[in-house]
Amino acid sequence: TIVVLQAQLFGHNGISRVMLILFFLLYAITLPLGYPILLGFTPTAFHMVPGSIQIILMLTPIVLALGHYGDIVGSLLRSTSTRVTKLQSLAATDALTGLINRRQFNHQLDAEIARSKRHRSPLSLALFDIDDFKKINDFYGHPTGDRILKELGQLISANVRESDVAARYGGEEFALILPETGQIDSYELLERLRALIEHTVFCLPDNPMTVTISVGVAQL
Repeated sequence: TIVVLQAQLFGHNGISRVMLILFFLLYAITLPLGYPILLGFTPTAFHMVPGSIQIILMLTPIVLALGHYGDIVGSLLRSTSTRVTKLQSLAATDALTGLINRRQFNHQLDAEIARSKRHRSPLSLALFDIDDFKKINDFYGHPTGDRILKELGQLISANVRESDVAARYGGEEFALILPETGQIDSYELLERLRALIEHTVFCLPDNPMTVTISVGVAQL
């Protein structure tokens, strides 16, 4: 009992599990033979022990087993929850840019359209892509193109509002959902982003270059 408790206390779950299995098997085997007697009690002495102590001696292994089982189940549930959260994030995120992917974008757009109609609030959508991106891939190679996409994704994430939803729509195409935003305000926001991208040097220090984007904006 002490060994199992110490192993649990110090986080040695593997040792605790093995000891508990051995302990419980021993308990199951010896119970019909008089388990408390094996602890050093004679039959007479055991019957002289107060009833509450007798119950504790008889139930200790079972309580330990249930406690350890609860710990295992709790650990499994926490691990499963973490795994599910990670898988959901992977399913919704574009691995290269860190933005949400097209599938999640479609889901978010449907939700924002419904909310905009329900609250009669403005909603804008911006679509943009990198100009002549195919020439960059052809001349510098796809690894350079991927690096530009990755850095552009980081730049977008750092320069949009918390309420905006940025996505990689596909290839070199990106999208921004702009809740509570009319077309004029969207133009101003995207013009600032367009100018920022135009003056940003990508792929430093190996292969520095600049790119431009073309943008379209529409309001619901």
